Amino acid sequence: KKEKRLVSSSAVMAKDTSPGILHRPKVASDAFKSTAPNPRQSQSIAEVSRRELRASTGPQMSSGARRSSSMNSENHSRLVEYRVRVHDREILGPFSRQALESMIESHTVSPRASVSVSDGPYVPLSEIPELASAMAKVQSSRANPDAFGDVSRVELPRLTYQLFSQRFTGCLELSQSTVLKSIYFRKGRPVYITSNQSGEMLGAFLVSQGVIGQSDVELAVATSNRGGGRLGDVIVAMNLIKPYQLYQVLEKQIRARFVDIFGWESGEWRMYKDSVPPVNIVPLDLDPISAMVEGVRTKMSLSILESYFADRSGIAYSKQSQSKISIEALRLQAREAKALGLLMSSDTLQQAKTEKCRSRQQQLSVLQVMLLLIQTDLFSYPK
Repeated sequence: KKEKRLVSSSAVMAKDTSPGILHRPKVASDAFKSTAPNPRQSQSIAEVSRRELRASTGPQMSSGARRSSSMNSENHSRLVEYRVRVHDREILGPFSRQALESMIESHTVSPRASVSVSDGPYVPLSEIPELASAMAKVQSSRANPDAFGDVSRVELPRLTYQLFSQRFTGCLELSQSTVLKSIYFRKGRPVYITSNQSGEMLGAFLVSQGVIGQSDVELAVATSNRGGGRLGDVIVAMNLIKPYQLYQVLEKQIRARFVDIFGWESGEWRMYKDSVPPVNIVPLDLDPISAMVEGVRTKMSLSILESYFADRSGIAYSKQSQSKISIEALRLQAREAKALGLLMSSDTLQQAKTEKCRSRQQQLSVLQVMLLLIQTDLFSYPK
């Protein structure tokens, strides 16, 4: 079998001589506001997240089921509890085996996570025999990505643009240590995102946004645990928010999960064409271009961008016409629009920065806008 080729970071800028960074390993080319929680709330929000994650996996075993003919086996399984250690050393759980298997299969728990069985030592998930079946399903479904590569903060805008312009349908999976996100696209636009980061769970997000109180979320999580309903549905049924308010929160949540990836300094991405999201979700429609701009605006520092453009700051650039989007699609804010004007009236990035910028904030805006223009084929450097 022909060995898959890893898509390197350098492939991103080779857009004039190749279809872009979305190469298949085996074929030639593709045809294809979150407010930070109050510090005094942080511990409570984390607790809500732990309970919510347990609730999201479905109903607990009923008393009738525990009195079935396999009572001994059922009781033994019920007594075994699993806890998951996430990237920031926060502990999630306890979970039943059935719940944890469901989380593994839905990619809510990373295969790289560490797990404790009944208060035992934390060991890699792959070393727990009784979870082998769930692990095998995940490995089978994710064995052969259509494309893959390393996460680079300054190159994620290029990847986003490629997926949008090629109207990609499928799943983009990103991992960083034990953090795992799966972004499901339909015709180039994200419709659903899973995340195992506790702060991005719905309950914690509702609290951090000030939509409902912590005690209400805890009650909703407990109700969801008992009945097995989705947390959002339970919150609406309890008259804590209206259905349209829930939809608005879910739109904010998916955007926050997407914007967050532009702050990743490392990691891996894998792409699975035609992979579909879990059943019974609320499909959304996120504009990836405006979310990408927000990610660059809020996550890209001056030092990172200066390093990225260091060897090209004195090279003349030009405006291009082959981009799949317009400058208007970027929805630039006022200071970014001013930075665009400086770039349009300059020949080189160095000229725009040193001769026309009056502050470091203005320099940052110029570099951020330049990154967006280059990575979306609106501007280009000579070959």
